[in-house]
Parts: sequence; C-alpha cells; structure tokens
Amino acid sequence: MNAAGRTAAFIRLARVSNLPSVWTNTLAAWILAGGKGGDSASLWILLCGGSLVYSGGTVLNDAFDVEFDRLHRPERPIPAGVLSTRAVWIAGLLALATGSALLAWRASPGLAAALAAAILLYDAIHKRWIGAVWIMAACRALLACVVASAAAPGPFPGAATLLHAGALFVHTAAITYTARSESSPGPFRRWPLLLLMAPLPAAFALQTPPEPWFWIAAAALLGWTIAALARLRGSNPDRIGRCVAALLAGFILLDSLFLSQSAPSLLPAAAALFGFTLVLQRSIPAT
Repeated sequence: MNAAGRTAAFIRLARVSNLPSVWTNTLAAWILAGGKGGDSASLWILLCGGSLVYSGGTVLNDAFDVEFDRLHRPERPIPAGVLSTRAVWIAGLLALATGSALLAWRASPGLAAALAAAILLYDAIHKRWIGAVWIMAACRALLACVVASAAAPGPFPGAATLLHAGALFVHTAAITYTARSESSPGPFRRWPLLLLMAPLPAAFALQTPPEPWFWIAAAALLGWTIAALARLRGSNPDRIGRCVAALLAGFILLDSLFLSQSAPSLLPAAAALFGFTLVLQRSIPAT
C-alpha cells in the first residue's frame, strides 16, 4: 500500500469526520465556564488537545480490537493489511499522549489524566462489557470538565458546566449503546434512546427565561434526533451505522442548544460546522 493509501486509512481510523463535534464540545464548555475571548491561545491549545485525544482514542480502538476485526470486520485497515498493528499502536498512543499533555498544560492535569485513562479503559474492555457505554459517556463529559477547568474564573465546577457535561454523558451513552448493537448479538433494545432527550431539560434549566434562540436550537436538535432515529426503520443492514453517524453530528446541535443564550453569535459557526460534518461523513465514515 502506498503512502496515500496509508494516510487515508489513518484518517479513517481517526474518525476525522467527528472532530467538528469535539470542537463544539470544547467551545461550549469554554464559554459556559466563563472563558474569556482574549485568552484565545488557551482555547486553541484546548481544541488541538481535545482533537488529538479523541483521534488517538479512536485509532487505539482498532489496535485493541484487531483480533475481533480479523474475524468479523476483515475490511478494517489492520486485518486488510493496509496498516500494521505496530504502526496503529504507535500513532494512537502518540496522539493520545500529545493531546493529554496539551490539555494538562492549560487545564487540570488530574482531569486530563482521568480522560486519557477513561479512553484507554474503554478501548480495552468495550467488546467484553456492555457497561463500557458509561465509560465512553464519561469521556465526552470529562472533556467538557477538562476545558471548563481551564476557563473557570471562580469555583469549579459551576452549574452550567455540570449540566453541559451531564447532557453530554447521557447523550453519548445512548449513541454508544446504539453503535454497540451493530456488532452485538441479541435483540436491539430501544429504551436507552430515551436518553437522547436529556439535553433538552438540562439546557432549559439554564434559560431564565428561555430566549427565542433557545427554542430554535431545541427544535433543530429534536428534529434532527427524530430524523436520525427514523433511519433505524426497515431491514437495511447499514441502518444502525447511518443512525449513529447522524446522532454523532447531532452533538453539534446539542452544544448549540447550550450556547443559544450565553453566546448566540456563535450559532452560525456551529451551523457551518454541522454542515461540514455532514459533508465529511460522505467520504470518511463516522464509526
């Protein structure tokens, strides 16, 4: 395989199409915790660190799952012979370590270390324990807490940070459960999908009273979630993957909901990132 093919494979493993959702997670956490616009250097470092940590975790996911993929997903880059197991381990660990160092530089080192540990633990056990969905949920919530620890001007964590992190936690758990069912035996239980509605009351608690932008953002998130879940209908073997990809893009709408009152001027940028994610997903799989 030539260099271009290997690069494309790493881009696929890094789930680059999901990075805009990491950026809005970071931006929302920064704003909600009181981050100052003048400290743009810290924000950029946190964005880079969060991106590297996320991509490092997804790359390592394939390194940990190599034996499973040889049996069930032979088209994945390692079993297909596009990338060596050693190269994937090195790239994943390097990205995770570098991203963690960047986060620890500007935020809480303890929280940054906890995030890295949660990512490694999830990658190591997620195929063997269904409860690992909660560990993955903790990863998104911890990222928000890491960023907030860098931005918070006063006692940490604040109510806004806790509500945002909590919404990310339950939303991620529902998405991860849905994604897990794609490769797990047994019936697909739909009740965890109710967790996808949790961000609405969580964000509502911050709106006193709700501004018009809140209702627009809430309608966008609710409508997109319903449209994503509609992809589960039928017998198409790709239906779960298509649903999960849409729900992952929905993270940007979730963050927009939390930004709708505190920073409505950022909503056009969030909308652009949402569209950018959908474009990226056409060529780079989200899962």
